[in-house]
Amino acid sequence: VQVSFELEASSVGIENVENQQNLYQVSPNPATDYIHISGEFEQLSLFNTNGQMILQSKESTIYTNNIPAGVYFLKIKSEKNGITTRKILKK
Repeated sequence: VQVSFELEASSVGIENVENQQNLYQVSPNPATDYIHISGEFEQLSLFNTNGQMILQSKESTIYTNNIPAGVYFLKIKSEKNGITTRKILKK
């Protein structure tokens, strides 16, 4: 029995992660009343640490004054750039 396989170049790597991190500016972080996301995207989703979606938006500003203080994950979805996740601290 002969087994063979072929490796192909992957588009995932440190350089791509660094480039992806520079696509969006998320501020202020830590947030109190709002976070603003600059860059081109289709949808934003905010998740708590239990993985529950807290909110979704297509707007570049998310108001956070109605959510409790803690750590959240912001998923930024773009058809062109895929999905990027950022950690958000809410005071």
